[in-house]
Amino acid sequence: MTHDDLRADPLLHALGALPPDDIEPAQAADLRSRCHVALARRRWRHAAAPAMRAVPLVRLLEPALIGGACVAFLSEVIRRAAALYGF
Repeated sequence: MTHDDLRADPLLHALGALPPDDIEPAQAADLRSRCHVALARRRWRHAAAPAMRAVPLVRLLEPALIGGACVAFLSEVIRRAAALYGF
């Protein structure tokens, strides 16, 4: 899809013609307070987990396990391909 295709798209033109949907100030305040609460929870969880980030073993364990599984899979694929072709 090119830029010219986007200019000629009737759906995008119809969406552009829609009026903006404003919300009531009370709804905006409620939404803003819920967002602040959600962000505060995320910030609290992030601050509560420095012990997990400090341990390099935990950070290295997952990539090592995934790498080992990939090596095992690749070696099995090569072994089966070699057996198939008679090597």
